[in-house]
Amino acid sequence: NVGDLSVTKTVTGTGAETEREFEFTLTLTNEAGVTVDNTYTTSEGTLTVENGEATFTLKDGETLTIYGIPEGTAYTVTETVPAADGYAMTATGESGDIVAEKTAEAKFENHRDVGSLTITKEVEGNGEDAPNALTEFEVTVTLTAPEGVTLKGEWTQGEESGAAEATNTFILEDGESVEFTGLPEGTKYAVTEKSYAANGYESEIEPAEGDITDGAQSVTVTNTMNVGDLSVTK
Repeated sequence: NVGDLSVTKTVTGTGAETEREFEFTLTLTNEAGVTVDNTYTTSEGTLTVENGEATFTLKDGETLTIYGIPEGTAYTVTETVPAADGYAMTATGESGDIVAEKTAEAKFENHRDVGSLTITKEVEGNGEDAPNALTEFEVTVTLTAPEGVTLKGEWTQGEESGAAEATNTFILEDGESVEFTGLPEGTKYAVTEKSYAANGYESEIEPAEGDITDGAQSVTVTNTMNVGDLSVTK
């Protein structure tokens, strides 16, 4: 007598990679001595079990059903979870025993959330025409991914773009922004600016630091210069 086993993959979250192949290992053992090494027919073709193991991949929404596994065989399905990419895995039915004429079901869900961060430059005050007034300001964004997670994401500034790094420095003019997208949830950010006190500017960064969530966050870097007049009469 034989039974079947189906393995289903679901990928969720704002950072879900629905076209990514996720790796699985199937382990079969039979204490009654029945041979489990075989080339099994599956819903996708065939799967060869050698020394009690076989590997396969699944994408989001896919199910692999393995037919004709001997009754009483113990199975375990494990996934190579890409935790370094920010994925967390939950599973049900990942181990059990094959029952004749029944289909055992193992279901795996990988969840990954990402967020975005926009830094905007604002210049205020009445000193735009002062001799020491500036039009460009240097802003640095420092990113620290959660422990065990690789920093990913990209930045866009106008028509330019690039990969997010631990330290990112930009030149911004009044009204310009730089946006980071695809940052792992839990990434810590800190925004600093080169000092322009010698030019008469006061600087304010709000907020200067924080944590990335699965939504959109924004930081405003404001430079203010106010000037007055002096008249001398003889």
